[in-house]
Amino acid sequence: MALGGSGCALPYFCRMAVIASSRTFDVASVKPSTSNGPPNSNFPLGPIDYGKNAGFFSATNHPFSTYLFFAYKPNGNQAQFVAPQLPA
Repeated sequence: MALGGSGCALPYFCRMAVIASSRTFDVASVKPSTSNGPPNSNFPLGPIDYGKNAGFFSATNHPFSTYLFFAYKPNGNQAQFVAPQLPA
């Protein structure tokens, strides 16, 4: 993947990351699921900020974009500009 003049492979996502830089994560591990089960998580992955969950987040079988948008909470139409830049 070619890097733009800013040194970022996904320019719009990089701007989102700068805006959301106040969010912090101690550890995040994302790996492909080998399950054919339905998507699930220990709380809803919508646009609402759910605060503390005893420090534990667990979700399986969701598309990568669901995790990305849950973590960074894009505003307005940011998601429609980011989605085409994500890996298939």
